[in-house]
Amino acid sequence: MKVLIIDDDADDRLLLREYLQGHGFAVAEAINGEDGLCQALAFQPDAILSDVLMPKMDGLQFLRHLKQDAALRHIHVILYTAKFTGEDEKKFAESLGACAYIVRPDTVGELHARLKTAIDGCRQSCPPEVASGSYLTTEEYHATHSRIISAKLHEKMQQLQEATEKHRQAEEFIHNILESIDEGFAVIGPDYKVILANKWYCCSLKQRVEEIKGNFCYEVSHQLRQPCFMEGQECAVRETFRTGTSHSGMHVHTDSDGKPMYVEIKSYPMTDATGAIISVIETVNDITEKRKLEEQLYHAQKMESVGRLAGGVAHDFNNFLSIIIGYGTLLEMNIPKDSPLRADIREILNAGDRAATLTKSLLAFSRKQPSNPMLMDLNDTISVIGKLLAKLVGEDIEINVTLSAQKLFLMADSGQISQVLMNLATNARDAMPNRGRLTISTDSIHLSPEFVQAHGYGEPGMYALLAVTDTGTGMDEEVRSHIFDPFFTTKEEGKGTGLGLSIVYGIVKQHNGYINVYSEPGLGTTFKIYLPLLQSAGEKEQGEVRSALQGGTETVLIAEDDGQVRSITRDILEGYGYKVIEAEDGEAAVDQFTRHAESIDLLLFDVMMPKANGWEAYQEITELRPGVPILFMSGYPMDVIRSKGILTSEENYLTKPVSPEELLRRVREVLDKKAKEKLGR
Repeated sequence: MKVLIIDDDADDRLLLREYLQGHGFAVAEAINGEDGLCQALAFQPDAILSDVLMPKMDGLQFLRHLKQDAALRHIHVILYTAKFTGEDEKKFAESLGACAYIVRPDTVGELHARLKTAIDGCRQSCPPEVASGSYLTTEEYHATHSRIISAKLHEKMQQLQEATEKHRQAEEFIHNILESIDEGFAVIGPDYKVILANKWYCCSLKQRVEEIKGNFCYEVSHQLRQPCFMEGQECAVRETFRTGTSHSGMHVHTDSDGKPMYVEIKSYPMTDATGAIISVIETVNDITEKRKLEEQLYHAQKMESVGRLAGGVAHDFNNFLSIIIGYGTLLEMNIPKDSPLRADIREILNAGDRAATLTKSLLAFSRKQPSNPMLMDLNDTISVIGKLLAKLVGEDIEINVTLSAQKLFLMADSGQISQVLMNLATNARDAMPNRGRLTISTDSIHLSPEFVQAHGYGEPGMYALLAVTDTGTGMDEEVRSHIFDPFFTTKEEGKGTGLGLSIVYGIVKQHNGYINVYSEPGLGTTFKIYLPLLQSAGEKEQGEVRSALQGGTETVLIAEDDGQVRSITRDILEGYGYKVIEAEDGEAAVDQFTRHAESIDLLLFDVMMPKANGWEAYQEITELRPGVPILFMSGYPMDVIRSKGILTSEENYLTKPVSPEELLRRVREVLDKKAKEKLGR
């Protein structure tokens, strides 16, 4: 039996041919109705299997032409379809002469079963007569055919519209995802042209979508004329095209203004059905701010290291000063008042005091000195720190210091005020790269209610005014409005943290003060700082009479690992009648206390010592005798002491270098306080 297959789909023809030839049929093929008529005349098949929906001439048109041809009308025709599945289509096909109308099932096995049934039916039946449908008038045929095709076409149009809408929604969904993520997203082709880019990718480069899509990625991101890897840069996209795997790296992109931006690049391959890479997805994450924060953290860590070093140096330096000031004071006490050597000794002591103040200033600069407000004269602080400022700003900048004639007494931390001056001087130096003049002046000023209302800050009253003026580049209003913001800086990358002026602002506010800035481009800058003034401080100082130093007969246990400091401390105390027991470290102090527990009235311990520190030794001693009075002393700053878990307070802590007067006064205070507590029981 010979069978002709008519189908425009080559895969369907192959499927049917394999089945029919496997069952012993002779097979011919045609790709549409027109081709089918020609093949039918040439092949003279016993049966024809024809698809319904085909180009040029569909299966229904083919069937009508076949049945109108006297040479072909006897051939059995089986129509099969997956589209025209309605009852009207089946009846119309049968009216045209089809001996079977098969709706294609989902499985190949079921299709073969239906074909077998239809072909077996053709074998058993006689050759068909002229089909009744072939006698339909042309108008009747076209009306029915058009109605069926139009209905199916309308159905397909609806399906197409639904598919188009789903496609549009899918595109919109993908677009919304791409535009909502906060990093750049682009698709790069094998020729390194940008196929797709989201809004963030375009905005980060300050370019429009039309300026990016279709252009080379190295042109839009690096402003280069050849791929960036040819310029010696790492290219994640190239690596993904080369290896077929994802890749990551760091790049420096350039926006349309020529400004660099640090970005983290990640690339992912996109493949076709065969696994070949057709494009690469590139994600771009701007890490410029992250790098700035990392640099600021690095700078802060560096300053922390400098601070730790300064703390260690200050400890040893303060021990030396304790020896110098201690022995100098003893000399002054033990020589006649009319001796010409007293003036020399006084110069030595003054130098020691200035060195001690300088140490505190250095610690304040490295931010290792805690806030410790005390009565101070602003003019004295500026006089001391002025010498350090000269070395800080350099020889090419002239420094003029003009101090008020009257003393300006404040309740403030002299170390933090010194830090304010050093930060402002550093800022002024950077604003005067080609020489200049730095002027520091002080005065007293009354802020009237009218002044407060006009300027919008302050409380009425008397203030010490500190003014710092430079002849530098100045700044415009936009920059001036942000100078106290943390991390704001106009300096080049790596040359400023943006923290200096914010620290100044914080210190001024901590002292209940106010700061204002006057500046214009090219006309320099003036910082004016207002700090509450203590008017009665000068009178109190003049009327204050220091009581005569008092000694005692009590026993003091000294624990100090520096032999010279221990020796001068012993000499001072013994010179005023105290009995002294010495220990060179914490372990020795505990041992000495164990042997002399009943006779010891006061512990005088250095905090940092080998074997056992002063705090650890004190804890062991309080287990033997709770409530024993103690004075700690150290050349380390307080925050280092507290970071070790050592709980001290101002009442029982002495900062080295300790003058003999301060040492004797504090020892007497602690002993007298303990005696009063005993009497009060």
